[in-house]
Amino acid sequence: MRVRLSYGSSGLESDLPESPGFQGLLASGQPEPVSSPKDQLEQALEHPIASSSLEEIVRQKTHALGTGTSAVIVISDITRAAPNPLLLPPILKTLERCGVRRGNITILIATGIHRTNVGQEMITLVGPEIVQDYVVINHDSTDAHWKMNCGQ
Repeated sequence: MRVRLSYGSSGLESDLPESPGFQGLLASGQPEPVSSPKDQLEQALEHPIASSSLEEIVRQKTHALGTGTSAVIVISDITRAAPNPLLLPPILKTLERCGVRRGNITILIATGIHRTNVGQEMITLVGPEIVQDYVVINHDSTDAHWKMNCGQ
């Protein structure tokens, strides 16, 4: 039996052997799309569940630490589907509005043991404006410099 699996950006077709005990395929339903993802995200940032808002947290830190306050946003690498071009702009806007300078914001791609994401992959991952306007770096688990700077 030929099946199409949701995998990567274009899917994956595979042949599954049919056996006498085969009962069929189990597929999850598709969730209802949100009418305005941007509005939903902004609402979630302003009114999170069981937490202060991102703005309140950042304002407390910038008040305590002053103009040298920095922030690191950790995102998954290209192997994990995440809508970073949608998620990052309101987060970055909030950080800057609360006094974190753009030059003090780093977006760290958590590659784990995967290869780094460069070029078009990085643009796909975060969006062209973010690649151009912010520091975006790949973590490298094989680089001793990372371990040394993390106190390990």
